[in-house]
Amino acid sequence: MHFVHVEFDENSIYTFAPWRGRRVIPWSDVVGYHYSAVNRWHILKTHGHGSIRLSELLSGLGTMREKWENVLHHETSNQSLEPTAGRSDDYI
Repeated sequence: MHFVHVEFDENSIYTFAPWRGRRVIPWSDVVGYHYSAVNRWHILKTHGHGSIRLSELLSGLGTMREKWENVLHHETSNQSLEPTAGRSDDYI
C-alpha cells in the first residue's frame, strides 16, 4: 500500500497524500529547492501550492530531478530580466 503518490509530465507535478489530498502543480510554479539531510527529503518550494517533499526512496526520482533542475536553472537564468523586489530566494 502506498500512502504518497507523485507523478509528473512536461507541464505539471501530480501529487497525492492522505493528509493533503490531490494537487496538480504546474512546473512554472516551482520556485525553489532545498535538501534536508536529516529527513533525506528533496523539497520543492512552489508559489501558491506549498512545498513538495520527495523522499530519496521514491522510484523515478532521478528523472524528476533532471526536470526540476532544468526548471530552476531556467528560472535563475531569467532572474536578471525580472525585478527582484519582494522576491524570496531562501530555497535556491
